Amino acid sequence: MKRRLAVLASAILTIVATVAAPVGAAEMYLSKTSGNNATASWAQYDGMTVGSAFGNVHIGWLEAYSTSKGVGDVFMYIDDFDCEPGQTPYGGHGDTEDGACLYVGTRWGSGYGLTFTIDKKFNSAHVTGSIELYGGGHGSEGVVGTPQLNVIWTGYGSTASNTYSYRWVQDGTTYTQRYRGTSRSASVDGTIGPMGFAPDTYGALSSYKSHSAQRSK
Repeated sequence: MKRRLAVLASAILTIVATVAAPVGAAEMYLSKTSGNNATASWAQYDGMTVGSAFGNVHIGWLEAYSTSKGVGDVFMYIDDFDCEPGQTPYGGHGDTEDGACLYVGTRWGSGYGLTFTIDKKFNSAHVTGSIELYGGGHGSEGVVGTPQLNVIWTGYGSTASNTYSYRWVQDGTTYTQRYRGTSRSASVDGTIGPMGFAPDTYGALSSYKSHSAQRSK
């Protein structure tokens, strides 16, 4: 199975400032961003025989992130596979020559201005609203559905934090960045259209703050 790297910029606050200076003086660029996110990843097994238009095994990922109080945007993708009975896209059976699982295509979707709440201690999060789902690789590049979301996260266990900072100088310009992130595992419940979540669906709640600066002589 082909691996993907999804990079999403998720910020509820962005401050960018350039400090004007006389000719020959230093110039400063500052940026601050912060965000609150909820993510989920899952596997859906239809129990159907091979040959359906969207396959019979679906590997999905979803992220909701705050844009303002009580409001958020959502991005999602679903990789579809056609698998022989008892096979999955993992464990060496995805895109294999023996045909145990064949990649059918990828659907992706997005929704903006949805209702999204997440509490500061990562005890819970909830997103509702609809997204537009596109069907690249399934014979159509247009919208293939507008499923309703009603996804609930419940945090469990302890929170984990990570921080990093770095500084480097190049051609008379000094770059610095500081980052702090906090996350907590979460169970996932609810629906995406007609699909519910299996008990082993992985979820996480997180937040981050980032500060970067650029100073040129």
